[in-house]
Amino acid sequence: LAGNTFDYPAVHGRSIAQAGWSFVSCSREAVQDGSVDLNDYPVVDLILGLQKRSLQDTIFYKDYSTFTPVLQQKITAYLKNGGSLLSSGSYVGADMISDLADEQFTTDVLHYRWEGPLPSSTENEVKGFRSKLEIRRNATSTGYGVTRPDVLSPTKRGTTLLTYTKSGLTAGVGFKERNTRCLTLGFPFESITSDRERDKLMRSILKYLTEN
Repeated sequence: LAGNTFDYPAVHGRSIAQAGWSFVSCSREAVQDGSVDLNDYPVVDLILGLQKRSLQDTIFYKDYSTFTPVLQQKITAYLKNGGSLLSSGSYVGADMISDLADEQFTTDVLHYRWEGPLPSSTENEVKGFRSKLEIRRNATSTGYGVTRPDVLSPTKRGTTLLTYTKSGLTAGVGFKERNTRCLTLGFPFESITSDRERDKLMRSILKYLTEN
């Protein structure tokens, strides 16, 4: 994949550290097989990038879907136990519409629906949390291009927190209720082009997920 630098835990981690938090990273498989317990952490940052299921999944007996059934179970239990979750990726909605159980997970647990891909191939500005930022739509030497960011919409209990500036379509949805909090971005966090804007957004996200 052009521009894929494979260092995205470090990119996320730098912004987390700038916000005054420490962090550790692990693979999705470590969570799914029980090697890592999400309940040991007050906040989880799930990096989904351009991950989605494909025909190769059945050929190689792998499941590359954004939220596998096992991961859905882990996340549901974690949120019920009072956890806070940030998820970001270009197919957090598009990859979750082929199965009713998948759709129920995004609507009932993460509180968003998929409305389609962002119609414009050039729109790259996102606003929210009193700031504006740009996402990378084309691959460069510093990162991959996000060709099809997701447009989301909140369920009745969710809230639009970020929008694509020009179109006004929803780019990020949040949910808060008692001790359960989650925020989902329809674009990869690491695709934000400015270090400063990444840091600002992460700081705002962590406040949203952890403060009353």
